[in-house]
Amino acid sequence: MHKRNHGKSRKLIVVSIIAAFVVGATAGLKESAAAATQLPRTIFWATKDVGTGLYQTAATMSEILAPELGSKIRLIPGNDLEINIMMRQGRAHLACWGQDAFWSGTGLGVYATPAFGPQPTRLLWPGIPAASGGTIIATKTSGIKTPADLKGKKLANVIGSTQFYLMYAAALAYAGLNIDDVKLVDFSSDGAKFRAFIEGKVDACSSALNAASSYEAEAGPYGLSVVPFPPDKEAWDRLTKIVPFFFPYQSTEGAGIKKGEAVWTMQYPWPVIVCEAGMSDDFAYTMVKAIHKKLDTMIAAWSQLEAIRIEKAFVPGVIGMAPFHSGAVRYFKEIGIWKPDFEAANQKKLESMAAWKARWDKFLEDVEQQERATKKKVNIKDEWTKIMTKEFGFVLPKGF
Repeated sequence: MHKRNHGKSRKLIVVSIIAAFVVGATAGLKESAAAATQLPRTIFWATKDVGTGLYQTAATMSEILAPELGSKIRLIPGNDLEINIMMRQGRAHLACWGQDAFWSGTGLGVYATPAFGPQPTRLLWPGIPAASGGTIIATKTSGIKTPADLKGKKLANVIGSTQFYLMYAAALAYAGLNIDDVKLVDFSSDGAKFRAFIEGKVDACSSALNAASSYEAEAGPYGLSVVPFPPDKEAWDRLTKIVPFFFPYQSTEGAGIKKGEAVWTMQYPWPVIVCEAGMSDDFAYTMVKAIHKKLDTMIAAWSQLEAIRIEKAFVPGVIGMAPFHSGAVRYFKEIGIWKPDFEAANQKKLESMAAWKARWDKFLEDVEQQERATKKKVNIKDEWTKIMTKEFGFVLPKGF
């Protein structure tokens, strides 16, 4: 009898151990699932170089958002391609970006390589600033008063950036000119570009008028003037065929603009806080909720962040840059600002990006077969540009 009881006892112990193991494992899984919805201890935020408006935007926002989110936020500066690479590789969770939020989704320009192609960029929060987020500035000594005066001048370009090349092409198209009519001078970064402008080594460059570097240039030995782009219909039609998300805008503040004056500038949604489609809905939701909660505090800290105020920034046109992340949409629906026109615009943009990506995948398959058959390399950038022009209606400048 004693042996039988001892056997039962051992069986009970084994069963108890197994049960405890199962419960422990299940609890562990639940804890892991819960942890997966929490924000990282350190959120990595990609942005442009120190001194740019985008860096100042990210720096101001991150300082205020970090305590609210309970995470540290580390800024990582880089050029446009580097920003995309950081997000793709998971080295940056989100980015404070400009025009490449649009171009990255097309797979054009620097993204037209097998390693990139159309990227799944998503909006978290948009902005439309009072000071132009991207227009053309010139040194006072350059003699540039109108877009037509850019002919024959030296323009500062940044290697690894699609936006500057296209902004110059669009500005020149406004005046009936093209890239061949100017001399592009390449630099490795935004900082190097602005330094050359401040030192008078180039005649003009693109800039956000509220950037610290723009104010520095205005106070420098060569000064700064804002090149005007008044709303001439034919001129703007030429411009927007190249950059469809641009619009004429009266900038009332920023470097080169006196108090009480206004200058017609090129404008586009800027800054835009973006991520990749793979960000979890909970992460995206939590980020936009924190931004909304701390909006007034951030604007008080830096007046230029008035650009991201809901009443100013939330118009369907911002979706021309990229579609909103589903987690952001969830929050915007909760607070009642996500309207039917937003939903329609977002779905249309998602469909366009899906079509570009599907065509890109088919294109790469065709390239592989062609190269195997002919033993010759295909110029992927040129061929993809042709496809986007012929099949999707893009108008792109020579050499793009």
